[in-house]
Amino acid sequence: MTNYSIRFTFLTLISLMILSSCGGKMIYFQKKKESKNDFSQIKVAQPNQVQNHIIEEGDVLQIRVFSDDKNLIETFNKNTLDAENSIVGYQVQNDGSIFIPFAGNVFVKGLTMNSAEKSLRDTLSYFTKIPNLVLDLVAFKVTVLGSVNKAGSVLVPTDNASIIDVLALTGDLTEFGNPNQIKVIRQKGVDKEIHILDLSDIDVFSDSFYYVQSNDIIYVEPLKRRFVKENVSYISIFATLLNTAVLINYRIALTK
Repeated sequence: MTNYSIRFTFLTLISLMILSSCGGKMIYFQKKKESKNDFSQIKVAQPNQVQNHIIEEGDVLQIRVFSDDKNLIETFNKNTLDAENSIVGYQVQNDGSIFIPFAGNVFVKGLTMNSAEKSLRDTLSYFTKIPNLVLDLVAFKVTVLGSVNKAGSVLVPTDNASIIDVLALTGDLTEFGNPNQIKVIRQKGVDKEIHILDLSDIDVFSDSFYYVQSNDIIYVEPLKRRFVKENVSYISIFATLLNTAVLINYRIALTK
């Protein structure tokens, strides 16, 4: 084998080793040169006030009734949606209503938690005596797409959920997920707002989009190296054939 073919083969092998190693371990929450936070003191974004939460379809609301009537209490507190995550409540349907005992369908979409609580109390007062009623937000729906282990819509069982909580529910990013490019798509009236989070930067904790909201769409972009990683076997075959072709042409050239 000539020096040229040796060099070519060596470079081919090195290139394949580099390409096959793409998509390594992801690193989260690092202090970068442009980071405003420091590990000794990290500023965290303020969570949304639950009282100001605007109810959307997919939200799960819990009605807590305080009464001497045990049957009345059990009637409102027995609606279990998700036993695995201990989610108990009434889910807002696509038409913006929840179905509750006595009153049936009650429209709550677009109301704040305080306004909806008052509306439910007034509505139920026509059917039964409700001494005290408290409305809680126990879960809301978020859709996660892209390079995560379990993409789809998930019920987030907390009223103040962060992007970390949501990604944990989907099994974290895959090895091809890009932690620097997490898109959060949020409805703002008739428009949609797109914001990019960088999980590799500790500044993500102070980002205004760190806490997710109802019906957010989270898209994890894949790494640009994904194509090479998934097709490294084909690239290897191609490189071998190319190397063989070069050697054959070189030997033919020597015989001329």
